[in-house]
Formats: sequence, C-alpha cells, structure tokens
Amino acid sequence: LAETLPDSTVELWYSLTGSETLDTAKKGAFDEIVKTFNESFPNVTIVLKSYAKDDYIGAINAAYKKDALPPLFESNGLDVSILQKALSAQKAVKTVSSDNVLFFGSYSKVFPDAKQFPLGFIAPAEYTNKTPHSEIEATGSEREVFLAGKTDKYTGVTADFYDVQKSIPGLYSVTPVTEKNVSCTFTDLWSIGKCDEDQMKVVNRLLVFMLSENAQDHLHIQYRSGSLPLNKKALLEGYVSVYDDFEGFFENISDYKFS
Repeated sequence: LAETLPDSTVELWYSLTGSETLDTAKKGAFDEIVKTFNESFPNVTIVLKSYAKDDYIGAINAAYKKDALPPLFESNGLDVSILQKALSAQKAVKTVSSDNVLFFGSYSKVFPDAKQFPLGFIAPAEYTNKTPHSEIEATGSEREVFLAGKTDKYTGVTADFYDVQKSIPGLYSVTPVTEKNVSCTFTDLWSIGKCDEDQMKVVNRLLVFMLSENAQDHLHIQYRSGSLPLNKKALLEGYVSVYDDFEGFFENISDYKFS
C-alpha cells in the first residue's frame, strides 16, 4: 500500500541569514522541498514562515510564552527553556535509514531527550594558502588573518570553505584533520512544537524526508548552507562532485565522532 498521511496543515518556521543571496537560496530550497513532498502527499499543506535573523528569536519567544510553538521550527541557538517545551522527535529518529543517512547511531548520545533533529553536520578542516603575502597588514582572529591572505595555514571547519573560496580564490587547498577521533558537530537543528495527532504524523514524515538525497541537495549543495549533508549519497557523491576540493576529504569518515 502507498504511504498516506492525514489531511493536515503544518507551519514550518525558519530564520533568514541577513544575506539576500543566501536568503533567496534558502527560500528556494524549502519551496522545492515542500513541492516534492506534496507530490507524494498532496493533501498536506506546509505553510512556510520565514523571519529576519534579528526577529526570529523574538517570534519563537512570543510563541513559547503563549504555549504555541509552531509544529516545526528551526532551533539552532535557542534557549534551553524553549527546547524543554518541544516534543520528542524520537519517532522520526527511529525511521531514519542507517543505510542512507550517516551518523544517526550517535543521535541518542548527542540528543538524549530527542528535542532536536539535525539535518547537517560540520567537520574540522585544514586550510592552506599556497602563496601567502606576509607583508599584508591584517589584524583580528586567526581566521580573519588567514582570509586576508596573510598566513599560510588555518585550522577551522568545513563551514569556512565558502569564505576561503571567496577570499583567496585559486590559492587555497582544504584537507581533512586526520586523527583517531575527529570531533564533528551536528548542525541545522529542528524541533517539534505544538501538534495535534495528525500534525505530528506529518512533522515526523517531513523531518525524515528532509534527510533524503534530493532535499539534502537543495539544503546543503544548491543553497550552500555551510553544513555538510547527512545523506550518504548527497555527501559522498553529490557534494564532492560539485566541490571537487573535497575529493578524498572523507576517506577517514569512520573516525568522525559526535558528542
């Protein structure tokens, strides 16, 4: 039998970044995800609500005080008290395919209360400037000085890649951190708010759908979120084929650890 969901309307809230280019791409990613989801579930209505970066936490706080957190909301950096009112994502977690999605074996250790659901991750990365200009005047953090082109080495994370690519085009290389335990971080966190029974079924299915190859491509490759896809094929085939600087980068992926 074909999978079905009850007739339902679900609001999905997310925060904009403040960059017009990225915000247009992020909106496009969610529009495409909802469009594809509705091809399988045309009876479900997903209402997308975006908020300016500076307004998002205020909107979430207001909803929290009214005991009206939206059915699905982006929860990066939110106060612990808000997450305490979120519902468990455990049902969604249990249906995630370990054959298709990476690292969910670490989920319960990182999210013991199952109040957040990750859609991406970041890993440590070593960046090299092949021809640094030591005479350049540059102050700030190690990252800022490297991006200015002054130094030859910088240890950061994969999320730095787009800034490195933009700041020193053609001069950089990126290599993995190679050690027994490579400390990585789950990103793009989502939580479940106030739901009735039908909405909960939709939210659980949508969360898992956002880990599909197609959805992860829109979120992390086309949108350029800065996070790496958790979907195995989207990461090891899609991401690497688009960003060939990462060819061979994930050979030690079995050493990636999350805490």
